[in-house]
Amino acid sequence: MRTRVMLKAQSAAFVLLLFVVVGLLAWISNRFVLQFDWTSSGRNTLSEASQMLLDGLDEPVQITAYASEGKVRRKATRDLVDRYRNHKPDIELSFVNPDRAPDEVRRLGIKSDGELIVRYAGRSEHVVAFNERTLTNALYRVARSGERRIVYLTGHGERDLLGKANHDLGAFGAQLEERGFTPIRLNLAAVGSIPDNTTLLVLSEGEIELLPGEHALIGEFVDRGGNLLWLSDPAKPTTLGPLARRLGLRFLPGRVHEPSTRAVRVQDPTYVVVTKYGAHSITKNFDLLTVLPGAVAMIVDPKDGWEVTPILSTTGQSWSETGETTDAAKRDEDDEISGPLDVGLALSRSRPSGSDDSPETARQQRVVLIGDGDFLSNAYLGNVGNLDLGLNLLNWLGSDDAFIDIPARTAADLNFSLSRTMSLVVAFVPLAVMPVILLATGFFVWRVRRTR
Repeated sequence: MRTRVMLKAQSAAFVLLLFVVVGLLAWISNRFVLQFDWTSSGRNTLSEASQMLLDGLDEPVQITAYASEGKVRRKATRDLVDRYRNHKPDIELSFVNPDRAPDEVRRLGIKSDGELIVRYAGRSEHVVAFNERTLTNALYRVARSGERRIVYLTGHGERDLLGKANHDLGAFGAQLEERGFTPIRLNLAAVGSIPDNTTLLVLSEGEIELLPGEHALIGEFVDRGGNLLWLSDPAKPTTLGPLARRLGLRFLPGRVHEPSTRAVRVQDPTYVVVTKYGAHSITKNFDLLTVLPGAVAMIVDPKDGWEVTPILSTTGQSWSETGETTDAAKRDEDDEISGPLDVGLALSRSRPSGSDDSPETARQQRVVLIGDGDFLSNAYLGNVGNLDLGLNLLNWLGSDDAFIDIPARTAADLNFSLSRTMSLVVAFVPLAVMPVILLATGFFVWRVRRTR
């Protein structure tokens, strides 16, 4: 009798403890989430670039989703934002039904169901077609403190950062606008000055020489600590000679002849395919090819405190060809300089005394010289890593070093397929193996209890 009572007490205690354990596991599962991403591209996990961006955000982020109360849309939004909150817990997500807040929707300019507003440090951005790329770009834009004004010179036949011609830079300018930069045309002859709030001045070779007063204004901009991107062109004589002398810059005659490009099936020897990069923040962890369709080599004699770092260089097989650049061309050992040749240089120095040294601008003065402007043009921007390199250049020149590596991710494995053998295994285990294991366990417990 006593043994039966003890067995019943043990059974009751076992059942009670089982319910307690199950309850605790349920509570823990709601408080702590453990996820595994087994996709080959890791598309359900934030990219390293997005994680790096979140690491640089010191303040909380508020995300408001103007989405109707349908479960599918709101769940998709929550799932995406949760990837960011797993890395940065102080991201707040709230939902607003646009049908119940028409005045707010009208005031904020909400245009579509599911649109997000991302707020950070008093700045906000709208996200319409949301995915990791668009949401990260929105965070990227609101993370910038102050306006980023890219002023580019016009009036002499230069490349237009908002233009649509093949030789213009409009596609690149659109990418910059998406990331929070504001391209602004500047005709020095008409305006007579370079605005003081210019973040970066972009120069490309024009068709006609600049006026003496325009040369003087550009020189003053550099002297007072302005950042500069100069896109040269081997097909044109430089129209910026005074600036070149101020920087100690010398262009080698002719254009680069690079026979090694045949290894990557590029037949034109004037196309420089860069595979190795200098040790610099611009090219840190950058492993994409870049194509410069015709480039001029450069040499800089540093002065006035400038430090020079080559970022784009040719191979040892190249040379600066002063004659016809054909497959049959051979280097003139007396007059033509052999490679490696520098076709991209980064210059930096401490800001000159007297320049604005507030916390926002107390950084290095930075200049980038590229021996080819075509690589960012509408015709060639889509070649391999040209866009990524161009964005790296602008981020470094804009003193946003921490936000350089933010490429767009693509998912390689959109379909999940199993072989016939694996399909049989997946079907057989839950339908046959698991029931047998449960029956065997039950039989074993029954046998043990009968023997007592």
